[in-house]
Amino acid sequence: MSREEATKIYVQRFNQDHHYDWKVPLNFYGKVIDENNQPVAGATAHMQWNTLDAPSGTSYGQTLSDGGGLFSLTGQRGKILEVRVEKEGYYTVDGGAGSLAFEYANPSSPNYNEPDPNNPVIFHLRSKGAGAKLFSKTLNVPLTTNHPQDRVNLMQGFIKPDGVLTITTDKSKFLPGNQPFPWTMSLSMSEGGLVETDDQFPFMAPASGYTSTINLDMTNTDPSVWQDGVKKTYYFYLPSTNTYGRITVTTVSSLPFVTLNYAYNLAPGNRVLEPASR
Repeated sequence: MSREEATKIYVQRFNQDHHYDWKVPLNFYGKVIDENNQPVAGATAHMQWNTLDAPSGTSYGQTLSDGGGLFSLTGQRGKILEVRVEKEGYYTVDGGAGSLAFEYANPSSPNYNEPDPNNPVIFHLRSKGAGAKLFSKTLNVPLTTNHPQDRVNLMQGFIKPDGVLTITTDKSKFLPGNQPFPWTMSLSMSEGGLVETDDQFPFMAPASGYTSTINLDMTNTDPSVWQDGVKKTYYFYLPSTNTYGRITVTTVSSLPFVTLNYAYNLAPGNRVLEPASR
């Protein structure tokens, strides 16, 4: 039957029994794969669900994926099922169903799950590599109307006049309530440059393509495009020391500072930016 027809039946059953949501069968089938789409055995699937069968209203369970990466939950009843998958030596991939909630009663829900053992829900993990020894630093850089620019020495991790990274802003007003007002910020490198990335795992800096200046422009105060703050990640390269790194820049327009969270490989010329496993 169609989703619309199933929803009508759900509404009828709910009107007859307001506990109907909590009584539907919970059957779930999942599969864990790695970055190469190969099955991951021995991954732990943590599950919890709303049910009338537990005094607290919530039951818990866990199971391991088999040699084909498959796991399942059957024979339970309830409404919402939450599933989280993990394994030591692996990263959980955002957007890859690392942790999800599934609805079993109301077919109109966007999270409604129709269990099918031949079409399991896919969970993505990424195996951890050997990594490298990195220098890491978190730094708050003050930027106000009276102090609109600062320079950062990335190698040392300090705000210094000889810093290779210059941050400039024109945050002219600090208004409460996230009210749109024009503001800009620029990131400028006196050597080398920056490359923006949206990779969840920025573990390999590119060999080329770096630009000396990045401009963030929020002068368009149309609420549909204006942002109160930004969080962006860039790779950076310093030719004088042959150093590769990555940096996440976070700022909110109404706050007088910018937060830098960055790391670079201590070995000259080495582009690997995955932290060494501990």
